[in-house]
Order: sequence, then structure tokens, then C-alpha cells
Amino acid sequence: KAWLRTNVSANRPAPLTATPAERALWEADRSLAEGQGTLVIRARSFDEYETWADPCVSAGYGAVWDSERHPAWVRNVAAVIWIGGGGLAAEADTVRSLARRCGDVPLLALLSFPRHDDVDLARACGASLVLGKPISNHDFLNELAVMLESGRSRETTRRMAG
Repeated sequence: KAWLRTNVSANRPAPLTATPAERALWEADRSLAEGQGTLVIRARSFDEYETWADPCVSAGYGAVWDSERHPAWVRNVAAVIWIGGGGLAAEADTVRSLARRCGDVPLLALLSFPRHDDVDLARACGASLVLGKPISNHDFLNELAVMLESGRSRETTRRMAG
């Protein structure tokens, strides 16, 4: 473990030859920047929302569930996260609508095993960043932080409702 700390960048994943225990230690040692702002998470169910909200809250973000039946009203939105289901083509209108509601707030799309055409479609619908599931919590939060630091996010007051 000491060799890893001194010889490998903290932003890189654990070596392929690492044991599961070494991988767990590697992930635990990697630090994340403290999150700021509120994340609006669009999920089909509250359980799915909690799955993604828990690591976000642990990283210092606020998290609010947004659904078609119960749109969220939020101030200081840092980003909107849309959790996709099986096929993006069937949900493209939902993503477009959500992107319109977001305005200049970045939209992160989480897709299950996305193909190139899924990524292209998500970006065409307004997603700032597309990530594939499964993804580790650490990698998810790191990608989110990079997206927010890239200048695509502004602190705004907006109503997250249709």
C-alpha cells in the first residue's frame, strides 16, 4: 500500500493486478473535493434516487428527488442528474424536456451500458456529460466534480418544474 501511495497518481484506478482488498483500500484512500450546491436527481423511484443521492450527500452536496409526478423546486442547483433506464431512444423526449428545464445548469446522464449512439443521442438531447452504469461511487463523484469545475455550472435560482 505504501508503494502505491508514493508511486501512482491518486487520480488513477488501482492496478489491474490488485486484490479485492487492495482495491477497497485504494478507493478509500482516494480523496474527493468537497461538493457544493444541490443536485437534482431525476429517478424513476425513490429507491433509485437514494442509491445515487447517498454518495452525493456524503461528498457534501445537497440532493433532491425529481420525478414526473413530483417536480422539485430548488435553489442553488449545481447540476441535474438523470438516471436512465434500459433504452435512451424511448426516453429521449424526457431528457430533452429535462434539459430545457435545466437551462444553463449542467445535465449529467447516467445510462446503463451506453453504446456510442446512446451517448450521441444523450448529448443531442442536452446532456453535458454521459456516464455509463455500473460506475463506482468514487468515479461518479470525481466525474461530477470535474464537470462542475469545467465552468459549465453557475449558481442560479430556478424552479425545477415543468
